Amino acid sequence: MKIRQKILLFGIVSMVLLCSVFVLFYGVVASHTVLDRAEEDMGDELDQIAVFLDDVDLAISCRLRHLGTSITIQQTMDIAAQGGRQARSWSADALLKDICLTDQIQSVALYTMDGRFVIGSDSEANEIQRPSRAVLEAVCRSEGNYWHDDASYDTARTDQLAVYHLIRTREDAPPIGIVRAQVSRSALTDLYGYMGRSGRSDVYLFTAKGNLVLPIEADVSVLRPARSAFEADAAGQARRTYTDRGEQYLVRTQTLERYGLVLVDIAPYSRIMQEVQMMQGTILALAIACVLVYMLFFSAMGESLSRPILALSARMREVGGGRLDLRCNSDSGDEIGELSRSFDRMLDQLQDLMAENEASEQKRHELELISLQTQITPHFLYNSLDSVSALVQMGEDEAAFQMSQALSRFYRGVLSDGRCVIRVSEELQMIESYLKVQSQRYRDGFDYTVDVDPALLDASIVKLTLQPLVENAIYHGIRAVRRRGLLTITGRVEAGGDMVLSVRDNGKGIDTAAEEAAREAVASGRRGKGDLILHRKGYGMYNADQRIKLYFGAGYGLRVSSAPGEWTQVDVHLPVCPYKEYQQNDLSSDRR
Repeated sequence: MKIRQKILLFGIVSMVLLCSVFVLFYGVVASHTVLDRAEEDMGDELDQIAVFLDDVDLAISCRLRHLGTSITIQQTMDIAAQGGRQARSWSADALLKDICLTDQIQSVALYTMDGRFVIGSDSEANEIQRPSRAVLEAVCRSEGNYWHDDASYDTARTDQLAVYHLIRTREDAPPIGIVRAQVSRSALTDLYGYMGRSGRSDVYLFTAKGNLVLPIEADVSVLRPARSAFEADAAGQARRTYTDRGEQYLVRTQTLERYGLVLVDIAPYSRIMQEVQMMQGTILALAIACVLVYMLFFSAMGESLSRPILALSARMREVGGGRLDLRCNSDSGDEIGELSRSFDRMLDQLQDLMAENEASEQKRHELELISLQTQITPHFLYNSLDSVSALVQMGEDEAAFQMSQALSRFYRGVLSDGRCVIRVSEELQMIESYLKVQSQRYRDGFDYTVDVDPALLDASIVKLTLQPLVENAIYHGIRAVRRRGLLTITGRVEAGGDMVLSVRDNGKGIDTAAEEAAREAVASGRRGKGDLILHRKGYGMYNADQRIKLYFGAGYGLRVSSAPGEWTQVDVHLPVCPYKEYQQNDLSSDRR
């Protein structure tokens, strides 16, 4: 998309968005939305109350169902059914009082099937109300609990809500009596906490007679339309809204026939519309914000045009300073985006050419190191063969045989099936063979020990890393002193997780001038950073150090320490890499 098209589209979208905000939020849309949501919330509240009453009914049923299993209650009901009267027993009183300890039940009374009072939790028997014949018949027809308003008056407040239940000795046995449990008002009051009220509406609970059960303290101004809604629902004329003394109310009713109760949820419009008024204030603030945004429109467009140009210019300056890895990565379809992508393509081509040149140089260096790796000191082979020949001439056939076997094993390890990287254990086997040959040549002129952590034996190492170190230790260290030589090869794991293989001799050591020259070479950058490589003769140690860096990275290699006239130690620093098969010429940088 062109820049001029962007400006036009930006202006059109801004104006359409501004107009849409005012059109959608001014009018009746917000009011209807809030009313519908309020009515839906009221319906959810009524459903939650119905579930709460189901829980109360289940709890009462569980308490009353076990009365028939009491032997004392059975005897009491049998005597009462025969017209007699048994004295109150402590076990029956205890059972009834235990039932009244629940939050749902206030008092309990037992009746015969014809409605005569038998026993109750109240202290005065004459205070127990005798159920009417209609109630007794309804209880006998009910399968579970029968809820009834026992108040003798209508359209007033009542606390005589009771639950009747048939007493049976077992589920399939005929009833032996009726129990009446008066519902505790505190149990019903808990429904307000159970439903999690939103605060926008008031819930009223009426009995079928029109008596108000909840709330205990009702707002008279709201109670009038609530009772009107109850009466209209009873007459089949329920409405969604009511008006009383100039105030309009939103009403939802729900009849619970199972409990003989009617729920009325009523909310004044003034309370509901508070949210709409807040929305209108938000709309006004949004309109002001839109005006400010439109005023800043042209400023933003100018910045949006200049930003990519400035960013491209900054990237060009950084690339000119040598940062060839930077890219614009622009996905814009305009002219600036196309220019950025062309710039990225140019950098890609430049990096490709540089990578090809670097790869060619790297390949040349790798071939040089491979050639150096194959240059095992020829005079060692010649001298070893001369020693074997001399032993044969002197009749020491067994020594000649042992020396030739060790020499054979050494060169078999050198070949290593063409591998450049081998296991540490294989490298140590070659060193063992090499040391056996040398000890035969020098007629036990030195001793040697090998102590490497077994955990390192399966780690990877560049082939012929230790051989030039051992050779230097023998030729330039041990042979230069009159005392008996001692060569020690050790291996350990450092705290950082890398392994160190050390070759130490008790030879003449390195003089201070040579060591200082090596340190100056390190400081001048002629070697890898952090290296202390001392070339006594030939390419042996240099070759080993460079091949380690090529395979495992510049942070690894050889370190030399010495005490002049006493000892010299060369440490080989390597990562602990599990061994895997390497191709002989596979020296690619992805293994670093």
